[in-house]
Amino acid sequence: MQYIAYAGLTYSSADRAFTHRVSVQETDSETRNYDPDAPLSYGSSSTQTYYGIGRNLRAEYQGTWAFASQSHLVFGAQHERSTIDTDTPAFDFTPMPVNKYVYIDSGYAQVQSEVAPGLTLTGGGRYDRHDVYGGHWTGQLAAAWALNERDTILRASFGQGFKAPSLYQLYSNYGNLALRPETANGWDAGIEQHALDERLVASATYFERDSRDLINFFDCSTPSPLCATEPFGYYANIARTLARGVELVAGYNPTSELGVEINYTYTTALDRSPGAPTYGNDLPRRPRQMGNAALNYRTSTGLSATLAARYSSRAFDDAANQIPLGGYVLLDVRMSYALREGLEIYGRVENVTDRHYETAYQYATLGRVGYFGVRAQF
Repeated sequence: MQYIAYAGLTYSSADRAFTHRVSVQETDSETRNYDPDAPLSYGSSSTQTYYGIGRNLRAEYQGTWAFASQSHLVFGAQHERSTIDTDTPAFDFTPMPVNKYVYIDSGYAQVQSEVAPGLTLTGGGRYDRHDVYGGHWTGQLAAAWALNERDTILRASFGQGFKAPSLYQLYSNYGNLALRPETANGWDAGIEQHALDERLVASATYFERDSRDLINFFDCSTPSPLCATEPFGYYANIARTLARGVELVAGYNPTSELGVEINYTYTTALDRSPGAPTYGNDLPRRPRQMGNAALNYRTSTGLSATLAARYSSRAFDDAANQIPLGGYVLLDVRMSYALREGLEIYGRVENVTDRHYETAYQYATLGRVGYFGVRAQF
């Protein structure tokens, strides 16, 4: 079960040069798993094998200052509180149950300006203050150059990342209190081309990301001192990783009703920890090839339909690259119909062919599943 609530207030100055927004957002999720055979299989008095309740409350102020016709400054501050309440009653692990919380306070600013005809530069910075891991600065630089009457766009960017361990990674029965925060430096460069009166758009991007202390899940197929207390697996840092690859994207609309979208990504994500026995191995559960294709059909009567395919190549489940995960192709169908403005019915069927596949070794994935509903906008 998931619940999301949002409330915001936006105010703009008379000349529209300044815009202010204050908002509050809450996200609650609750998961409960049951096994009717748990008393027989595990000698438990409970059939509930797991429950997890997570809450995230975020308050934010954001301001925008349009100080020139093609230039603006975005700045703001956030306060975030996350909580976790989880247990595995049927297994009676210790030190369960867990009820923890964490605060994060952040401030940020970003300026974007067209410094010359067609050339836009962006620069920004962010400061995050975590009540366990302290403060950390990150920055970003980007450039976009539009040529040939904006039919060709050249792009490049550099950015830094910071991510503290989640409450689940720290305190669950797979948790590790010795985890360190992830940090990363990444850059990308690419080109985007528009043709046929905007009916065809294609792009190609090369990217690299150098990460330190990447947090990953490990099983106990490889011995570790943590397995003494966490025999079913644990979270740990990978000292250094390097991911690089290329992404290709294309979209074509031969008519106003019909559209085709495709994308393909090739990535090598490798362990680069100096002196580690896994140096040079693929990171667990990182397929080298992924792709999507979709055929979209929309009529003037409000009917919309999509046939989509998802592709993933093989990967490895473990750091030693000894447990393979097979590749797969999944087919999805999505449809919607607008009854009137602001009201539509929709439905989708995922994994139409009921394909068996795994994204993690011996973890079940959904077979054929359908969703139906009504969407209203006020």
